Amino acid sequence: MLDRCRAACFSTFGPPAETVAIRVLPLPPPSRGEALVRMHLAPVNPADLNLIEGTYGLKPTLPAYAGLEGVGMVEEVGLGCELRIGDLVRPIDGIGTWRNFAVGSAASFLRLPPLAGSYDLVQAAMLSVNPATAWQILEQANLPRGSWVIQNAAGSNLGRCLIQLARERGLRTINLVRRMEIANELKALGADAVFADTRESARMVAELCGDEAPALALNQVGGESAMTLAKCVAPGATVVTVGALAKQPLSLANGLLIFKDVRFIGFWITRWYAQAAPAAREHLLSQLATLTAEGKLWQPVATTVPLSRITDALAAVNQPCRNGKVLLDCQA
Repeated sequence: MLDRCRAACFSTFGPPAETVAIRVLPLPPPSRGEALVRMHLAPVNPADLNLIEGTYGLKPTLPAYAGLEGVGMVEEVGLGCELRIGDLVRPIDGIGTWRNFAVGSAASFLRLPPLAGSYDLVQAAMLSVNPATAWQILEQANLPRGSWVIQNAAGSNLGRCLIQLARERGLRTINLVRRMEIANELKALGADAVFADTRESARMVAELCGDEAPALALNQVGGESAMTLAKCVAPGATVVTVGALAKQPLSLANGLLIFKDVRFIGFWITRWYAQAAPAAREHLLSQLATLTAEGKLWQPVATTVPLSRITDALAAVNQPCRNGKVLLDCQA
């Protein structure tokens, strides 16, 4: 009988490698309306690191559990639980995904919709953040087919998701990267153009697009790179910020706002999930799961590290030129 679990915990905010540790915790059996979930895989996302550092949009009460995304399977349910044994789920509400088992109410888990086939657990573990973010940004923009979309940090998993989902909508993408050696990888996913993220980017984009400048930009970087995006887009375009990888504030010329009427907004998938109706959440995940099963949406993994070696996983995240996510094997 299971009565203990292992979870990545932190009692202070600070550098993840210094503050996160694996703890053995009591694991009560599921009571009425609750489920016991065996966690399989969980990615290490930038948001996870921000949560531990205390710089995320949500600041948990300490001590707290690490991990915001992942996939697990329901193994046991209490009376009246809406979940069923065998359901694939993602823990939410601060349970933490960097653990081997979790117990919580049905509302504490986001259920992945059933597929005609079977899920690839690796891709399922990464389904609810980056693909969902890219999908919602494109959905809300509602651009006509053939429109240009531009983004920075295009080699990230979010950037790769945007390329693939834009392709499915008949949109064309311009992708700014730090390392041009990944250009062929991105073009294989459907990228129409890949440029180095430099001060020359605006000129190259103008030459490519002519009078059809991008109406939408995705900013993951901030700083000067965000300014470059703003220079590339059409008058009245929208620049959506979802991250700040450069750890620098947005730096904008007044003329971009006054004369070009560029709109700057933010998007946070956590807020969208909190505000969306259950049917909308299920529809989103169903669309993404179907595309993944059809081979039309895929995210790379750089390495998979046992949960018991959490410090190695955190070190792997900081490796230069890493190509893909670091995943935690929650059962190892």
